[in-house]
Formats: sequence, C-alpha cells, structure tokens
Amino acid sequence: MTVSRALRNHPHVRDALGERIRIVARQLGYHPDPMLSALAAYRSGLTTAGEFVPIAYVSFWATPDGWRKIPHFLRQYEGASQRAAELGYDLQPFWARSSNMDDRQASRVLYNRGIRGLLLAPIPAAIGHLRFEWDLFSCIALGNSVYKPDMHRVAGRPFEGVLAAWRHLRQLGYRRIGLAITRRTDVRALHQWIAAHHFKTQQTKEEDRISTLVWEKSANAAMFLAWLHKERPDAVISFGSGPIEWIRDAGFSVGSEIGYADLDLSSCSGPCAGIYQYPEYIGQCAVEQLNLLLLQNQHGLPEHPRVVGVKPVWVAGPTVERISLAKHNNKRLRLPRKRLGKIP
Repeated sequence: MTVSRALRNHPHVRDALGERIRIVARQLGYHPDPMLSALAAYRSGLTTAGEFVPIAYVSFWATPDGWRKIPHFLRQYEGASQRAAELGYDLQPFWARSSNMDDRQASRVLYNRGIRGLLLAPIPAAIGHLRFEWDLFSCIALGNSVYKPDMHRVAGRPFEGVLAAWRHLRQLGYRRIGLAITRRTDVRALHQWIAAHHFKTQQTKEEDRISTLVWEKSANAAMFLAWLHKERPDAVISFGSGPIEWIRDAGFSVGSEIGYADLDLSSCSGPCAGIYQYPEYIGQCAVEQLNLLLLQNQHGLPEHPRVVGVKPVWVAGPTVERISLAKHNNKRLRLPRKRLGKIP
C-alpha cells in the first residue's frame, strides 16, 4: 500500500520515503498501467457509481455571472461541464468574490466543501495575481490572464490565429491588412496578437504595411474611422461586429472593398469570416488535464508548468471575397477620400 501511494504522490507518504520508492521504480523500469490506475481510482472512491465528485469553476468577476456575458468564456464553461460529467465530476461554478472574501477565505470555503480540483476561469483584468492556498488543490488555469503564480494551463493559440487570418486573406488577394485591437485584449494574450501581426507586416512590401490601431481603453468608432482614413487598409482583422458597422458607415462594402476577419468568432458558422478558437474544446481539455492531476494526487504549484494549446481554425464567410490583382490595384489608386465623410 505504501509503494502504491508513493507512486501516486499520495500526501500520506513522507516526502523522503516517497522519493526513494519512485527512484527505485525508475531504476527497475516500472511503468503503471493507465487503465488499471483508472480502475483503482474508481474503486477507491475517486469516482463512485451514481455519484459525481465535485470540482469547481472559480470565477473572479464583479458579479457571479459576469463571465457568462462573454461568449468565449461561456463556451469554455459549457465544454468543461460536459467533459466533467463524462469523467464522473460535477463542475460547480464558484464565485470567489462573494461577500468580498479574499483568496485565502475562498480557499478554505472550497476545501471545506470537499473540493480538491479547481478550474480557474479567466479573470476580468487583463492579467492578475491570485493568492490561493495552492497546496490544497489540483489546479488548471483557463487562458493566460491568471498570470501569477505560474501553473498548468490550457489556452488558445493567438499567434497561430493571426497567421491563419493573414494566410487566408492573402490567398484571397488582400494586400494591405490592418489590425485593430484594444490594449487589454492584447495583454490578456501576452501580446501574441500584435506580435504575430508585426511579424507578418515585416514580411510585406513597405508600401503595403499598415500601422496597428491600438485602443488604450474600449474600441470606438471615431478612432477607427480616423485610422481607416489615414491607413487605407483593404482588409481589417479585429474583434466583434463593431468594425463591420464602422466600415459600412464609412461608405464601403464589407468584403468586396474592405474585407473583415474576426479573430474570435462565436461559432464555426455565421455571417462573418475569421478565426474560431474552439473555446468549448479548451474547456474539455482543461478538465482532462485536471483529471490527470487528481488521479495522480498532484496538488500545489508545479515545478515545471505545462501549457496545452488548442489550435484555431479559419472560417470562411461573406465579409471577405476573392479579389483579383487588377481590382486590388484599381481600388488602391482610386479609393475616394470623400466617401469616408467627416471624421467624428
């Protein structure tokens, strides 16, 4: 029993003894059978027939359901909840800011409820630092906004998303491709959005390079229209439906005159082209990673945190069209400034 517990990093085995046992196991070439390990965990009570083990989806927004208003986060939760049920867990939303409790108090409430596994939801700030009693839990962070302490996490791959958007827009004939983004959105992705766009911009002809529009606060039409007037992009990559309306307000047809690609589509099908980040699969993967930690009794912060990235995909849509070189050149040379109207 002691050997079995030591190989599973059970907390009831002294650290020195457990390490000695694991060293001998490695010397003997011992490898556990994952199927038998799962069966043993089931029989020992980690998963009991007819009973779901509670794990928590911990949020830090100003209201209990603030995160549900963000489609990406809601889909993450739905994917996580579905996968949790398939693995025998009950994923319970937990509002860590209830009654103004601090992280230490939240840790104790969760622990006293018998919860040992945590999915840490994206926080409302761009990035932040949490101070839970980490040794009590197995933890997986969703995304990169929980910046400190460093831990295992599952996230999208923003850099690849921008590269995919550029690749498809270029294949369609667009040449002057511009990025419009809020500073907060870029920081949440550890600057991968702007980094990828800058990388692609440096590979284009100098006359086709577009400066990036960065809103320091929230996106607004006035800055976008001024940027559109100055830079004259023939394609824009950004977030949400706002830029589509602003392009139309400027008097341009979306797609044939100025293409638009959304970097965070809410579904794989819809009225817009862009990148789908598979948030529901990010949630599923997070639960699978948490399940592995729980089966192995790995609590606390890891010495070598790992990041599991989910590859995004390009979704075609009516906001982009194939543009011939002749049409592209004609549009660049004759784009009438007066159609932009008065900049607010």
